[in-house]
Amino acid sequence: MQDVRLAIAQSSAAAVLTADERSRFTVVRARVDREVLDSLLDLAVVDRIRAPPAPRLEPSTWRNATIEDLPTPRIETVAPMGLIDDGVMEHPLLPTAVIASRTAVPADHAWLPPSDHGTLVAGLYA
Repeated sequence: MQDVRLAIAQSSAAAVLTADERSRFTVVRARVDREVLDSLLDLAVVDRIRAPPAPRLEPSTWRNATIEDLPTPRIETVAPMGLIDDGVMEHPLLPTAVIASRTAVPADHAWLPPSDHGTLVAGLYA
């Protein structure tokens, strides 16, 4: 524990938040910067480091979202990406993101009706 506290103390931006110092299962919760993280990873006594939990958004919570429900997006220039799926349905958040769409399958093939899966995947890309 002394080695861990010493590594964390090397930065004024880092701090031990809580510590359970039981000998068989010592756990330290700390706020660290990249330099301290690297120092901790170099310690032989450190078995595992976990990042804080991050919320995971379920598609069902935002599938029917409107533009007013969302924060202002940060637009970044990226290389175009292709998507092979069952089509992108009309959605108010996708018109500027989907540049082109086409069907390249035989018209007489018996496909199931399109679902919103392609729209969901295009939304994840966007």
